[in-house]
Amino acid sequence: MPLTDYLRSAARDSSTAVTSVRRVLVVDDSRAQCRTLASLLTRWGYEVHEAYSADQALAISRNLTIDLIISDWIMPGTTGLELCAAYRASAENAYAYFVVLTSKQSVSDVAEALEAGADDFLTKPVDRAELRARLIAGERIVRMQRDLSRKNELLNTTIGNLNAAHEALRRDLTEARRFQQSLVPERR
Repeated sequence: MPLTDYLRSAARDSSTAVTSVRRVLVVDDSRAQCRTLASLLTRWGYEVHEAYSADQALAISRNLTIDLIISDWIMPGTTGLELCAAYRASAENAYAYFVVLTSKQSVSDVAEALEAGADDFLTKPVDRAELRARLIAGERIVRMQRDLSRKNELLNTTIGNLNAAHEALRRDLTEARRFQQSLVPERR
């Protein structure tokens, strides 16, 4: 197959390979808050997983590809921001859009959350319409990131194939040069 056809085919395959972004991990030490949010998200069509601590959330994320994480900031033990930093630092985890929920409202709090790796910040009580809009935006970002990762993998594979073809061509040309030189009589 010619290279241009191969690239077109691979690009077409990668553009249709983007999977649905619908798996949410809700993290809150309050079971009532967690259940309330999980119930709402389930009604919106999300597959929801619940964790009641940062450690439990990290364990779940090691076993599942999570698309969106909604975490309370203030939790006993590991905070939501520490969870976010730990999640981002883990090479095992795919990218997930991370939303921090809190009653904190200052600009410095928002900055602190974003610096810790959060993608978004919502104050409690959460407005349902705003939460839904931000999750939809998060879905778009996750899809774009995954599409970009697939295209990078395709590009790396294509570069590897091109390098292998270049090396094979170089070997063939070296062999052809040797053969051609063997046909030329030596000068005396």
